[in-house]
Amino acid sequence: MMQMINSIKMAWNTMKVTFHLGAPRTGVGSLHSYLSETPVFGTTLWTPEQTRNGVFSGLFCDPSKVEMAIEHRGRRSCGRLQVALHDLQAAGQDHLLVSDPKLLGSAKGFFPNVTERMMRFRDGVRGHSVTLALSVRSYSSFWNSVLGSDLSTNVTDRLTTHPRRWRNVITDMYRAMPDAQIIVWPFERMVGAPHQLVRVLTGYQSNSTSRPLVGRSGSTNSFSTDQRACLDAEYAADLDWLRSGASGIARFVDTADIDKIVAGPTPLGGPSKARG
Repeated sequence: MMQMINSIKMAWNTMKVTFHLGAPRTGVGSLHSYLSETPVFGTTLWTPEQTRNGVFSGLFCDPSKVEMAIEHRGRRSCGRLQVALHDLQAAGQDHLLVSDPKLLGSAKGFFPNVTERMMRFRDGVRGHSVTLALSVRSYSSFWNSVLGSDLSTNVTDRLTTHPRRWRNVITDMYRAMPDAQIIVWPFERMVGAPHQLVRVLTGYQSNSTSRPLVGRSGSTNSFSTDQRACLDAEYAADLDWLRSGASGIARFVDTADIDKIVAGPTPLGGPSKARG
C-alpha cells in the first residue's frame, strides 16, 4: 500500500488539504450551506455527505477498537484519498476542504482521542500541504448547545472541573500532525461573518454575507454564576494562550487580523515548523 501511495505522490504537485474539525456547535452546518451557495473556485468541499459515505472507512473509528480488519480498511482509505487528490488536481482543483466535526471524535471527555484519530489520516495526505482548522467556543455555551440546557448539578460540576480544555485539544492536534499548519478562531467573533471564515479556510474573499453562522444553544444556561465565572476564566486563559502564540504550534485568527494569514503550510513529512 505504501509503495502505491509513494508512486502516486510522485506523479503530481502538492495539493492543499484543509481538515476543518469543527468543533461541533460552532456553525459547521451553516458554513456548509453557505459554501454550497457560494462555491470557491479551485476548492472542493467534502462535508459529512461525502466523508461518512465510505470514503473514510476504517478511519472514523474509536482508536481503542481498531482491529486488523479496520486497520486494513483504513490503509485502503488512505490510498483512495491519495488517488482522489490526484484526480482533483487533474480536474483543475488545488484545494480539498474536508469539513466534518466527526474528525474530533466524541465530546465525551472533551475529545480525548484527537491525536490517535488524526494520525490515521497521515498517509492519506503525506506530501501535501496540510492545515488543521478549529473553532473554539466558550465552555458553558458549548456544553449547553451539545448536551442541552437542562443539565443536572452533578453534570455541570463535572464539566466545570474537567481538566481538558481547548488548549489540550489543540496540542493533541499538533501531536497528530506536527508539520501541519493549525489555525484556530473564536466562534463568538465569526458567528455573523461566514464570508470571513471562508477566507480563513480558503483564502477566497467573498462579499456575500447572506447567511450567518449559527451554533445551536439552549434556551437557558444550566451553569451557576460561579460555574460560569470559572468556565469563562478557563476560556479566557485559552484565548490568551492562543493570542500569545500557542507555544508555537497554532495561529489564532480574529476578525481583525485575517489579512495577516500567511498561505502555504509546510507539506506533511517536510521540515518541522519552528517552535516559539
